[in-house]
Amino acid sequence: MKIIHKDFTSVSNGALATTEFCINFDATMAYALMSGIAKDKIRYPVREVGTNAYDANPSQPFHVQLPTMFDPTFKVRDNGSGLSHHAMMTLYTTFGGSGKRHTNDQVGGLGYGCKSPIAYLISKGQGGASFTVQSFQNGEVHTYVMALSPEGMPECHYFGSTPTNEPSGLEVSFTVDKEDIAEFTNAAKEIYWHFPVRPNITPSSVIEWTGSELEKGSNWTLYNSNTSFNNPPFKYPHVRMGCVAYPINFETIGQRNWPWSHANIVFDAPIGSLSFTTSREELGYDEPTKKQINELLRSFEVDYAAKLQSKIDSAKTYVEACSIVESLYQTHQGVGHLLSNNLLNFKGKNLRTSFSTRLLECRVMVVDDLSNIDKFEADGVHDRRASSWSISACNMSRIKSVVYNTKSSLMLLTLLKLKHLNPETPFLWVRPKNMSINEALLNLGLDDLPCQNIDEVKLPKRVVKPAQKRDPNVKPVYFINSNGRADAKLPCDLSQGGVFVVLHHRPHHRREKFFLRSPFKNVVGGYEVRNITNFLTDRKLIDQKHIWCFLPDEVPQTDDWVLLGDYIDAQLTPLIDDKELIRFQDRKGLEGELQRWSKCLPHLDTTVVPQDLLDFCKQVDEAFNLKFVDDGLYTAYIQYCSQSRTERKTLNTILKDQRMALEIKYPLLHLLSSYISYYWEVKPKGVAEINHYFTLLANHTQKEAA
Repeated sequence: MKIIHKDFTSVSNGALATTEFCINFDATMAYALMSGIAKDKIRYPVREVGTNAYDANPSQPFHVQLPTMFDPTFKVRDNGSGLSHHAMMTLYTTFGGSGKRHTNDQVGGLGYGCKSPIAYLISKGQGGASFTVQSFQNGEVHTYVMALSPEGMPECHYFGSTPTNEPSGLEVSFTVDKEDIAEFTNAAKEIYWHFPVRPNITPSSVIEWTGSELEKGSNWTLYNSNTSFNNPPFKYPHVRMGCVAYPINFETIGQRNWPWSHANIVFDAPIGSLSFTTSREELGYDEPTKKQINELLRSFEVDYAAKLQSKIDSAKTYVEACSIVESLYQTHQGVGHLLSNNLLNFKGKNLRTSFSTRLLECRVMVVDDLSNIDKFEADGVHDRRASSWSISACNMSRIKSVVYNTKSSLMLLTLLKLKHLNPETPFLWVRPKNMSINEALLNLGLDDLPCQNIDEVKLPKRVVKPAQKRDPNVKPVYFINSNGRADAKLPCDLSQGGVFVVLHHRPHHRREKFFLRSPFKNVVGGYEVRNITNFLTDRKLIDQKHIWCFLPDEVPQTDDWVLLGDYIDAQLTPLIDDKELIRFQDRKGLEGELQRWSKCLPHLDTTVVPQDLLDFCKQVDEAFNLKFVDDGLYTAYIQYCSQSRTERKTLNTILKDQRMALEIKYPLLHLLSSYISYYWEVKPKGVAEINHYFTLLANHTQKEAA
């Protein structure tokens, strides 16, 4: 590579004497040139030796042997022409000596890279800090060992030549500490990944080249960064010159807020256009280098925007173009920057990633499931509490047409039921409220989709049956089906008999599931009707067609009808054993504080705990161990039966009275009872406290008796 030379103004005119600077090459200077210039002592030789191998023959992959636990040797073998003995003894051993400075076809040129293995070997204290170089040329292999003398000076030792059948080239090898084997592998993957022609690696299973291209331009490549399994082994933008990639410091070049500063981009700069540090680890940000990088960034912005715009231009509709933009958001960075600066559009329209509108201005609904159209609300909104409608562009892309109307929303429901609207693909229904239809379509960006005005659709004539004369002496009633809806008004035919329910208000349809109030009453709300019918029909207590629902002013005055609460009570009471019912009713009440005593009974110390407390715990335990044969009617009776319980002396009351008497007799018992169990599991510490309490109480009683 041609090293950049700058023109400087001479100030030698008038000088009395002039002398050029020189280097006092000794062991200190040798150490500074071989090891002191490199921050990373592992990546330095991996990069420099690999770069020399790439320069030797850029068209063919060179070979790299990575160190392993069985063979901790790092070895690089190129496919070049090799070096003559004279070149090895002169050019190879000269700091700053290079034969590549006359051309930009090769990356090297400083004359330091071939000595880079010593930087690692010195840092690890590897004996004489030596590495081996073999030059294959003209059917012979010449072997050299580069090492440090006892005084620390680098030396080249020639060990002779032997015949060989191997092709020409140069091989560099040195031994690696076993603790550094993994780091050498990581360094090789990160550094050689950027080589235009990657090397052949041994062992082949150590490195897998990952990284998928998203977009590619004339001098840049954008790689995927949204997946964890196929990402390239680098982060953030890098600029590559030849085969060496350098991270870009955006603050140094004045691009601190560049939109793609976190994208995985590789820029390709011409060889010789960038300056870098001596170790080739970083760029040397002089003015020409800054200018070159900024030109690459500007070229990328224009080229990148053009490539994305071409994808958007392939869309047939605005909705499809927006879905493309939303998809690009998932994989491509900087899309938001391009949109906000109007660098991306579709036929002059600004693009978006979602479609939304305020429902006070325009009602919108996606119609894609005709089988559930009966569940749509009359105003076309699934959630009455919603104040806005929104859908992503990708979900919107399946919409191929728009249906709109300006009158009642029930027009849509009617046409769907009559199958006058039966699209093969989902469509969007729009009904503007505080704007015109053209404004609504324009705001939503749907003006380029096929539209149909259903206000203009003529509905079939409705045949109206003659109204029947109503007998003023017959009260109207509502027939209630299993859905809890009043579908028809029928005259009250008292000959059928039945069960009636008195409503607080008229029943209406709701999607939510409501439960009956407990205890069950004869007067209920309209929203409880569905549960009433389900309850009776599931237990086969009555045919649902004989359930009648009345408003308070429509209750029939006849003995042929019974109230629902009374009817259920009459049906269930003969099926229930009153003794078991009492225990069953109070079982849930006992599942609180009383059950703790049942759980702790086996853990109490019977030698100190009083007998009356033990008897109480045993009685509670027996109550909880009762077995019931529940055919569904017990639970139904407890939840819905209106029979009064105030006159019963239940087991619950008995046990609570006994517990209260024990707490009065033993004052601390109330405080300790809450610690004996947790989630129905006995707490050993709580039971121990109770045993300790009664032990102290027994000791105190014995002392007083004595």
